Parts: sequence; C-alpha cells; structure tokens
Amino acid sequence: MKWLKPKECGLCKAAYTCPAKNGASKITRLPDYWLQKVLRKISAAAQFPAGLYLQFHTDSTRLVIKYGCGMAAGVVPQKMAIQVNEHLLEYQVQSGEENEFMINLHNAAVKLITIHLPWGAEMILSGIGIDDNATLAPCHDKRKTICFCGDSVTQGFYASNPVLTYPYLVSRELGMHCINHGYSSLILPDPGTAIYLAKEVSWDILCISLGVNAYLTGSKSAAEFEKLYRVFLEIIRLSKPNKPIFCITPIWQKDSDGDGVKNAKRNSLQDYRKAVQNAVLHFQTKDPHFYLINGLLLIDSGEDLCDDGLHPDDSGMKAIAKGILLSLKINGFKVD
Repeated sequence: MKWLKPKECGLCKAAYTCPAKNGASKITRLPDYWLQKVLRKISAAAQFPAGLYLQFHTDSTRLVIKYGCGMAAGVVPQKMAIQVNEHLLEYQVQSGEENEFMINLHNAAVKLITIHLPWGAEMILSGIGIDDNATLAPCHDKRKTICFCGDSVTQGFYASNPVLTYPYLVSRELGMHCINHGYSSLILPDPGTAIYLAKEVSWDILCISLGVNAYLTGSKSAAEFEKLYRVFLEIIRLSKPNKPIFCITPIWQKDSDGDGVKNAKRNSLQDYRKAVQNAVLHFQTKDPHFYLINGLLLIDSGEDLCDDGLHPDDSGMKAIAKGILLSLKINGFKVD
C-alpha cells in the first residue's frame, strides 16, 4: 500500500493545514496567521473542519484513512461521510492520536471519492492509503462559492452527519462550493471575522446568521448589536461591493419565543431580529444586493429542534435549507 498526504488528495480550497506530529496535518478553517488574530474562542472553533472535504478520483480497490481526532465537548458522536460516486457511507470517528479505517472499493474501476470531515471534532490526517499499483488524481473545484457565516447552528450542531448541515444542503442544491464559517462561540458580529470574509475569502453569495448568542449572553443590548451588525456589513461591503449578501434573523428559540424570557439587557430575541432587520433595511436604501430572510419562516416552533430548544435536529437543518433556497429563488437566484 502506498501513502499520500492530504494536500495530494484534493483537499478543498477552503481548508488549511497546520503541521502535526510525524508529518501529519491538522485540518482547519482558518490559516495559521489568522488563527492568531481572531478571538480566542473563534480560533478554537475554527479547528473543527466543518464543511471541509477531500475529493479525488482513484482506481484503487481499497482506501485506508489514518487520522487523529479530538472531540468537541458535549457534541453528538462525530462522523465522516464518504461518498463513493453516488453511494454514501458513514464512519463514526474515534478519539485518539492514531486511528485508521479501511473502505473496500471492490474493483479497479475509476471512482470519485469525497471525504466529508466532521463539524465537531479536530482532525489530524496522517495519510490516505491506496493500492500500490493504483492512481489517485485530486479534483479541483471550479464551481461558484456560497459562504455561510454564523454561530453553532451554522457550524452544524447537532446534525447527525456532515452532509446534513444546512450549509451543505443549500450548496448541494445550488450546485455550488460551500464554505462554512460558522463558529459555535460567535456571539457578536466580530470585525476581525468581517475583515477575513471581506479580504481573504472568495465567495459569490454570502449568508449571515447571527443574533441568538447575543440574546443568550446579554453581553450587548439589541441596539448595540445593531450598530455592530452595521459595521460588520460595512467592512464586508467595502471589499465586495456587488456581491449578494443574505442576512438571516434568528430562528425560533425556546427561552425567548417559548417562555418569554428576556436577557440581562431586558431584550427578547425578537429585539435582536429587529436589529438585524433594521441594519439590512439601512443598506437596502442604497444597495440592491442586500437581502433579508426571516428566520421564523425557517423554523417557527420547537418541533424541529433538539431537546435544548435551540439547535435544529436533522429535520430542522432541512427546514432551514429549504427556506433559504426558497428565498434565493424568490430573489431571482437559480435554484435547480
């Protein structure tokens, strides 16, 4: 069996690598120099490879993946999703520095392999093994890109599979490449994140979903949140003057929408929805490329949420994706 490094195996363009032990590579969503710049909690969440994948063609009859894994605390069991042509396989990843598993590919015909990495586990890839006489050709994605920025819901909590997060579902239906910049710790519209999205990420459509963590922590009032949201959008717009930006207000949440609880600033979640709406309306008066999506049209009750009353389950992820796709279609974007 011969072994190849992750960079030789079609690691997607949104992925970055950091050196690890014995020549292995840690796969992250931000380059090392940005991991040092952004907020510490965002840097930590960026070490989980949500939305990242490897894609290649191979005529090997088997595939072996060597990896190390560190699980995020309190998340559901993490999986890799491996597509062999159109057939989807699941593999539950194991904690530890040295793990490996083998996939039987049955024959020497050329197959398209896509390895979707977990949304809630640090992944260190040591190598991809194929038959000694086999070939492997990386795939280079030339599709247009849709980028998602948000909190833990955008990152993928608690999808049972990396191909069941709403960013993946939306991008699949659009036939676009997906970049996931959802960070479980993202509370406020962070200027550093805005600068990164504006200057370092090449995207054709941006979807932003923020607000619920600001409500939950009460660190800023809804009025203060609105000001920060405007600055966030202004920073992005300076470098991306004509790209469409969709801003999603928070989906239904049990504490505020169900139990009527206000936060430390005496604001409800609805106040933060209004803040997002006001910020978008401000830009829409002079910029036709801003769009607003009402999160309550995506999920309006606890029916599609996990027991925490906050994070969508798999059906909730599908509901969010369906609503975003409908909004794109209504606003003239091609949806297959």
